[in-house]
Amino acid sequence: MKIIKFDYTSIKAKLIFAYILLAVIPILIITVFSNIVYSRSIENQIDTLLEYSMNQAGKILGDNIKDFEGFLYNVALDKDILYYSQKIQEDKETAVSKYFMTQELISYANIKVDVRSITFISNSLDYALYDKDNFVSYESYFYDREVRKALLEEVVDEQGVTLISTRNLRKIKDKDQYIFFIAMPVKDYITQRQYGVLFIGINESILSTLTEESSSRVNISNKNIIIDEDNNIVSHQDKSNIGKNLSEFIEGGASSKLFIKEKEIINTTWRLINIIDKNDIFKHVREYGILVILISIGTTVLFFTLIITVTNRYSNSIKQISRGIRSFGEGQMDVKVEVEKKDELFAIAHQFNSMTRKINHLVGTLERQKKDTEIAIDQKRKSELKALEAQINPHFIYNTLDMINWIAIDNNQDTISEMLSTLGSLLRYSISNIDIIVILEAEIEWLKKYVYLQKIRFNNSFECIYNITEEAMAFPVHKMILQPAIENAILHGFEGKKFGGIIKISAFVNDENMLCIEIKDNGKGMKGDTLNQIKEYINNEGLFDGNNIGIKNIINRVKLYYLGTAHIDIKSKEDKGTSMQLKLPYKEVQ
Repeated sequence: MKIIKFDYTSIKAKLIFAYILLAVIPILIITVFSNIVYSRSIENQIDTLLEYSMNQAGKILGDNIKDFEGFLYNVALDKDILYYSQKIQEDKETAVSKYFMTQELISYANIKVDVRSITFISNSLDYALYDKDNFVSYESYFYDREVRKALLEEVVDEQGVTLISTRNLRKIKDKDQYIFFIAMPVKDYITQRQYGVLFIGINESILSTLTEESSSRVNISNKNIIIDEDNNIVSHQDKSNIGKNLSEFIEGGASSKLFIKEKEIINTTWRLINIIDKNDIFKHVREYGILVILISIGTTVLFFTLIITVTNRYSNSIKQISRGIRSFGEGQMDVKVEVEKKDELFAIAHQFNSMTRKINHLVGTLERQKKDTEIAIDQKRKSELKALEAQINPHFIYNTLDMINWIAIDNNQDTISEMLSTLGSLLRYSISNIDIIVILEAEIEWLKKYVYLQKIRFNNSFECIYNITEEAMAFPVHKMILQPAIENAILHGFEGKKFGGIIKISAFVNDENMLCIEIKDNGKGMKGDTLNQIKEYINNEGLFDGNNIGIKNIINRVKLYYLGTAHIDIKSKEDKGTSMQLKLPYKEVQ
């Protein structure tokens, strides 16, 4: 075997070896690793963007369905609807009752454009309906007695709302009609007698529109679908897939080539599924790798040919190129090789410079994508903040409405009018612009209305005393920052207390221009373990899994709003009461 000794070999062999060592190998290594890094980065960014996009879509879908559930509650609890439902079930004045029931359904159905039908089916399978798309009763989907029976059997919740998956009701002028239903029993909650079930048919397009918007946020070919608890497709851009099972949709064995992400839709048993073909994700990565390899091969062939023909004449240029390659291999990414324009080695230098520009461009692209990811994470944090602010217990609203119903039975309507006015004011304040800053006076006025309703709910078992300076009244605070603490005192502090409860709210501005607020009650207080757990949570030294959601809500919101510039302290003794002190810095009113 002949051993090459580089001290005595020609410049040709040295340059060939140097080129392989300093250019070809580094290029291949950089190509392989850049493909790996680029592929992982793309996959991670897509996962992050999909997570954010699906969180947003899931929340919006959940809120839309919750809105329709609220609409259904209003219809089902309407006293006229209840009256005519009873008549239809008991087969009394059926024709007249159906007529007036239909008029009530028409008035409700016209409130929302996407509500296509409202149907009442009695326990005896008689029915009354209003269908916006079909005024001929015998052509209606509900005309078939077996259809009505099957729908009643799908209502599994005897107290609340049941979601019924999308179906194609019929063809109208060769156009499919895809509708999903939400259903709720119609019953007299005083006598506990149930007369039937109310079904609201909603246009499936409100679901597919939201899934299309979610899909468009990610600049790749992906599919968003909604499935029910049995993995059957509820909504899809291609309506022919509605009703198919998810496993049938992804074609069985093809699942290994798919990137599938799943997210539960809040307030429902449905899930949002995103499906991406992995070949679409990594197509450009493979093309880039092939391009770099082809450029490397072409450059190598050209370089070898030039070395064979003009070794000595271009030694300076070769050395310059060799130095450039070595510098690039050592990490100097901005290196550029300069040679004479008429030099045959110019092509090699040009290809090398082109390659470095592409790699630098790739690095810059990765840095921009990293920045975009950080922006997406920040937007997610803001969304979580808004979700956290929306955690006021919805049972308060339901309990208050239920209490107003009983007052309507036992008292005259003046009291009801006052309570409804107060409740409407509360809802308008709490739902609109939840993340703005207001002056403390506006917050206190809202709290007084809230306390007024709670006092009626708990038979005036407590009093609320306000001691707030004029300067404090004008101090800006985040909207609804105090309500969770008042609710916590009422629900937990005064639990089991029939009378004598006192809440004191004090506020003043100290010398450091910070708003000092104290909320104090004479309730049953907290156990030592619970208090210690809350203090550790305030100091970021532990987790808090207790039932005091109101306190946890305030702590989290203060941390997110003021980023460490505010102070919280809680004192409590069993059977003595609880005191919460807040010190909030000044922030401009929005």
